[in-house]
Amino acid sequence: MHKGMMKLLLRRQKNNLARRRRQVKRTPIFERLEDRRLMAAAPELFSDINTGTLHSNPYGFTELAGEVYFFATNEASANDYSPQPEPLPLPVLDPQPQDWFPGFGPVLDIDLWKTDGTAAGTVRVKDLPPSREYPDQLTKAGAALYFAAFDEATGKELWTSDGTTVGTSLLADIMPGERSSDLWNITAVGDRIFFVAADNAHGREIWTSDGTAAGTTNVSDFAFGPVSFKVSATRAYFIADDGVHGSELWSSDGTQAGTAVVKDLRPGAAGGGIVLLPAVGSTMYFRS
Repeated sequence: MHKGMMKLLLRRQKNNLARRRRQVKRTPIFERLEDRRLMAAAPELFSDINTGTLHSNPYGFTELAGEVYFFATNEASANDYSPQPEPLPLPVLDPQPQDWFPGFGPVLDIDLWKTDGTAAGTVRVKDLPPSREYPDQLTKAGAALYFAAFDEATGKELWTSDGTTVGTSLLADIMPGERSSDLWNITAVGDRIFFVAADNAHGREIWTSDGTAAGTTNVSDFAFGPVSFKVSATRAYFIADDGVHGSELWSSDGTQAGTAVVKDLRPGAAGGGIVLLPAVGSTMYFRS
């Protein structure tokens, strides 16, 4: 190639490179910032529930009627256990007497508390029975709170609270006697709750409660009961086998009359092979 032509090509390449660099410099680059909120004031202690160097280990914070409810202790046993984010019992297919599975560690005196954000307004709501098991699953539904708590006479069962001492009590002893029903996944749907529990008559099933003992019932009795469920704005959805349709998608409004198979995707005993996905509003999504 002629020397003059080579110099011309090199000059053009150099000019093009310089032009690209100028374009990059002139192009604004936008980066999405993180959503951050600054506190109006520095955080400060407003209540020393367990005075001195002992911990109160509060957890399970849930709002009701403008106040926040939580579990905590003001006893010396506080330093004998570590704070738990929100303990959830694992499902047990065949509940056994509590004495068969003795608890480990010290007896814990964990109670239900509430606060309005002031020291004077931070008070104990209910002195719960001492136990080696954590009370947990504090859930708001309507104008009431629901949670699981242990008592020597009943095992770990469903409790309710209206925010007062007299209004906090055992709601239902689902597995009668000292045995626990191993209830879990307490979830609000409107003014009622759904949860999974086991009793002597039905085994493990989905239950519901409207806040009364009479209104705390299993939604149906399946041949192979569900062990979990998901909820929309108005209903609970779960996979169950009634012995006729196979394992299919069911839904419930909390009544036995309102509990039915949504669709028999694979007619017969084979089942639809369904996997529930999160709900959006009142619509439940799944794959099969």
